[in-house]
Amino acid sequence: NHYEWNALTDTTNHQLYPWIHVQPLDYNVPSGNGIAVANWVAGSSIMNMVGTLISEDVSYNVRPHPNNNLELVSNPFSAAISFDELYNYGNNSEVIKGHYWIYDASTGNYYGGAQGANSGTIQVGQGFFVEVNGDGGNLVFAPSIRSHSNQAFRDVLVNILKIEVSGGAGGYTDEMTIRFDENATYDYDENLEVKKWNSFGMDANMLRSIAEDGSELSVNVLPTESLNNPMTSIPVHFECGYDAEYTFNFSGMETFEYATSIWMEDLQTGSWISISESNPDFEFTGSPDDDKERFVLHFMGPTDIFEADVQQALKTVQIFSAHNTVYIRNTSEQVIKEIVVYNLLGQEILTNAVPEKSLHQFVVQENSGYYVVRVRTDQSIYAEKVFIINE
Repeated sequence: NHYEWNALTDTTNHQLYPWIHVQPLDYNVPSGNGIAVANWVAGSSIMNMVGTLISEDVSYNVRPHPNNNLELVSNPFSAAISFDELYNYGNNSEVIKGHYWIYDASTGNYYGGAQGANSGTIQVGQGFFVEVNGDGGNLVFAPSIRSHSNQAFRDVLVNILKIEVSGGAGGYTDEMTIRFDENATYDYDENLEVKKWNSFGMDANMLRSIAEDGSELSVNVLPTESLNNPMTSIPVHFECGYDAEYTFNFSGMETFEYATSIWMEDLQTGSWISISESNPDFEFTGSPDDDKERFVLHFMGPTDIFEADVQQALKTVQIFSAHNTVYIRNTSEQVIKEIVVYNLLGQEILTNAVPEKSLHQFVVQENSGYYVVRVRTDQSIYAEKVFIINE
């Protein structure tokens, strides 16, 4: 059986999409058109494609319809293609937007990619959804977009974190990506990010990242400069279908260029887990009844932006803590104007008066956890992450 995408369907809610069952079996599928195929028995199998190799341009017309600007296209070549090269070839960037979705039948979820550093490759025979720009037009697949190298295409990526979730019944998995790019904003960026599509399975595991404008994303790209902030916090939406054990697996921590620490906060249990190459997994018990917004991902930049290469003991303005007390030691000629304490959601929880003395201390009467202390002097700004213990 094979099915074509029904371009007349209302897809504004990105939920379930109907397909058109195509008969007879000798129907010729146009080059560049994507189809869905199915067999009678569940499981994996190999499909052989025979015929003349395509070595010239393939032009496929894509067009929008009311409440549906999606088209299912496919890689027409006998080699993988670069989506970034496809998007940037000729006038293609005027015909489609800079992101795509691929359906994974083994999980029931859609996985997305975007042009640029997160482009990735489209494999031989692979169909993928694209979003049509304006009135659409001819999407041109040129031989130059083919990828023949045996080298990994993602080796040069920087500042990109991938999160996969597994667990529960049914073998469901899902994934999302957080990336940092100098051209990004905190809201939805049309040609950098990918909106989340729901799984076909109502009991599936699903992950999505929430942008500041409320957009639900499977690929979320934030400004690179935010890595220099004391903290950048990103809500993580998680859904599951069973009372079971689940695992978040993180990868890409080694791609971050600066001294960035990554933490996952579980609002339901109050726990904080440090994410690193040596500690890439976070295991937890989940339920369909849990708050979907129970997790927050925190990226913490260099603790002292202005003196990052100086050891704490040598700094003229030192910030440290013991139990629930924060200490500020000033051995410089600078005058401290303000001390502010933030939680890891960026919320100001305390502004402290500053007496004129070299050592100042104050108590933070909040829940145990990490906080950011910023000290503003008449010459500079200092920031440190401190750990507060209130028993």
